[in-house]
Amino acid sequence: MILTTDLPQTKMTWRYVLLEVKELIEEVKKGNRDGIVNELCDVYTCMCCAFTTHTRVPIPIFWMRSANEWIHRLEMWEQIFKVAGLKFDVKYIREGGNYRKDTKIVRALELAIEDQIDNGMGDILICPICNQTAIRCQATFCNNLEELKEVLK
Repeated sequence: MILTTDLPQTKMTWRYVLLEVKELIEEVKKGNRDGIVNELCDVYTCMCCAFTTHTRVPIPIFWMRSANEWIHRLEMWEQIFKVAGLKFDVKYIREGGNYRKDTKIVRALELAIEDQIDNGMGDILICPICNQTAIRCQATFCNNLEELKEVLK
């Protein structure tokens, strides 16, 4: 697979790459072989994406498993944001892209709400679970992420 500069998955920040490196180091400290392999794949893919984003030079990704997982991850984030009534951008998952972790979902949605309200992209965002405004449910979407996940299935 060759990354091109017009693919959405190539819009990667160096900050996100450093987050993935930190997660790799944590797995190395634990001695978790599977975790090390998974995080190393994430670091590699994110490095390739960040390089392409910032240099505009398309480069090949040789670890297809990692590239495919990254694309799948972005597709899942897009679904989560669609259900939440928000526009997705990679910058909202800058604190972690694992959509399987509730804390990552809550933080990404909080960042999106702050950004999209502040930038006039939507004055009133509605929580898909309680039908309250996002500000009223304080960007946590009722802390009921299990129900949000059910909507995504």
